[in-house]
Amino acid sequence: MCRVTTVWFVAIACPCTWRWAAVCDAFRFYLHESKGNIWVRIAEKIVSLLLERFFYKRGYYRSATTAISVEKVWMRSWHSWTRCLSALFECIDGYPFLESRTADHKMNFEKAEQHVTASLREGADLRLKVAGNCGRQIVEAALLISDCLAEGGKLLLFGNGGSAADAQHLAAEFVGRFVVERPGLAAIALTTDSSILTAVANDYGFERVFARQIEALGRPGDVAIGISTSGNSANVLVAMKQAANQDLKTVGLSGKDGGLLARVSAICVTVPAANTARIQECHIAIGHIWCELVESDLFRKPA
Repeated sequence: MCRVTTVWFVAIACPCTWRWAAVCDAFRFYLHESKGNIWVRIAEKIVSLLLERFFYKRGYYRSATTAISVEKVWMRSWHSWTRCLSALFECIDGYPFLESRTADHKMNFEKAEQHVTASLREGADLRLKVAGNCGRQIVEAALLISDCLAEGGKLLLFGNGGSAADAQHLAAEFVGRFVVERPGLAAIALTTDSSILTAVANDYGFERVFARQIEALGRPGDVAIGISTSGNSANVLVAMKQAANQDLKTVGLSGKDGGLLARVSAICVTVPAANTARIQECHIAIGHIWCELVESDLFRKPA
């Protein structure tokens, strides 16, 4: 509120040379372009408006050189005034208009940098743990996927939230390409058709949004890939059971202790962590490894 009031204060301080349009221009400038040293920027805008409206247009300064010199003098004066005003209003509401809290920023930057290092180290350590604990399951799932695609089958991927995004991401890698130039591979993310999702959720309940699509699209030999960081997403579990009933092969990507997803999947890769973000990072890394292994198995020529 103080900053808006200050715009009007500056306007009132120049009753002989200010117009309503200039006030509006200065206010629009404040709203849309104010970054960093706000008072100096407002001062620059005020001076340029005054010069344009009352000197250049009225022909008081025919010489461009003279006008520039006058503008510099005015700017120095305005810089001085605006710094005084900023100090005054900082005392009133405690908000630093001009001076950045350099020490705080430096301290926060150091803390943020430490957080970055800790997060990346946590993720790297977790990946190494997954490699040690789950390497065999990752390869077994890759072979299952490769055999399915080689026989003309398809992948059906699904999950909720970030896991839905992972399903779409991996489907895109298979249909498009990962590294190798090759024909497209059949993969469908069951998370993308808003009409199907809302119709099934409305008619049968949200727990059936993936199972109904598997019922319609799944064929024996296809692979259903269910993704859940908790391992307990109800609609993922129902879909995996539906897939098993239709003789689809089931692969789970889970987290924590695996949850119920580990029990209903033929192969389940469980990321042993509680942090959802770190689990998701490992899930997409595992998906990329599947893409690499499948492309290598199906399309790379032997050396």
